[in-house]
Amino acid sequence: TARGWQLAMQRDFVEHRRWMIRSWALTLAGVTLRIQLGIAFALGIPFETSYPVIAYLCWVPNLIVGELCLMRERRRSTPPARSASGG
Repeated sequence: TARGWQLAMQRDFVEHRRWMIRSWALTLAGVTLRIQLGIAFALGIPFETSYPVIAYLCWVPNLIVGELCLMRERRRSTPPARSASGG
């Protein structure tokens, strides 16, 4: 978030957007935590066992999805490479 803010102050809004997507993904970890805890509860995994693992890992799927979206977006915006022969 701090990096995104810094980039916005520098008026680099393309990179600002990329960093704010990452910030949003990590902030959403609180929601993911609760979803994963519900799944663990439904599977009968004790809270004392599941919570320490889920609390650490809840940010991982969000960040992966965010980075995949950024990679896909970058591929779409990058023009195709030209061959060495110029054609």
